[in-house]
Amino acid sequence: SAPARRLDLANLLRSRELLLLVAVYCICGFQDFFVVTHVVAFAEDVGVGPALAGNMLALMGLFGLAGVVLSGLMADAFGAARPTVLCFTIRIAAFAAVIYFQQTPGILVFAFAYGFTFMITAPLSVVFTRNIFGAERLGFISGLLSMSHQIMGGLGAVFGAAVFDLWDSYDRAFVVMLALAVA
Repeated sequence: SAPARRLDLANLLRSRELLLLVAVYCICGFQDFFVVTHVVAFAEDVGVGPALAGNMLALMGLFGLAGVVLSGLMADAFGAARPTVLCFTIRIAAFAAVIYFQQTPGILVFAFAYGFTFMITAPLSVVFTRNIFGAERLGFISGLLSMSHQIMGGLGAVFGAAVFDLWDSYDRAFVVMLALAVA
């Protein structure tokens, strides 16, 4: 990997690398909170039974454990970029599929695929930060990324509610999530 960049705080906050990391974590948070807030209601709306819809969220968390462990192993072996690409590639496929396949099997595939991507980027934020900026700013940048993820997560949850309230469907929200994953 490239040597870490040492920047004063003002230049750090304007750096292209930091802006890109913040953007990735904003998108990730927006998608995560949209999904976790609305997946059960969405599943029930399209005919998944309430018990399965509720348990689906718990199973998504278990798939997330597998994803985060695999991403950590991949980051150790290949660097943080590959598991990040894997995360968003899976999300692209999941969002594209759920737009068209809204029966119980399609919803389950969506939930488990997306669940696998939960938390994949969390350990990678530390790896990216250390590799790009060094350990000197690790705490500050990791905190900034986490804050960005959480703020945008709240907005993602509200966005999903607003879309559903306006159109009585999550389809438009899924299209936005797909576009964000591609971005």
